[in-house]
Amino acid sequence: MGSGNGTEYLLDLTTAEALPSVRIDGQAYGIRIDVEYAELLRLRDIGRRIQAINDSEERTEQEDAELGDLLRKMVASVLKAPNEVLEKLTDLQRFRIVTVFNEQVEARSGPTTAATKTSLG
Repeated sequence: MGSGNGTEYLLDLTTAEALPSVRIDGQAYGIRIDVEYAELLRLRDIGRRIQAINDSEERTEQEDAELGDLLRKMVASVLKAPNEVLEKLTDLQRFRIVTVFNEQVEARSGPTTAATKTSLG
């Protein structure tokens, strides 16, 4: 079997599931879809506010600033990337990451969390 630094392994197992990822500037970063329920609820609340601002007919400058802050918080919570990468993202790119996160959570959760999915994005 395979060996690493002189050690023979008869079996090489992993219990960690590979994370779905997004590529930013050619580098892949994992999306944390294995968040705890309490964190999922916190993200759901952020998602509800993002949706409310997006649904607003006439957004104020204050709402635009809040939207940017909420997107930053959510992406920082769900994307395994260094801060310098997160800071370079535009709000549209952050929104796309949030959308991918929502889709992944829904796909892995099944119908039992359909109510939380609708409020995440």
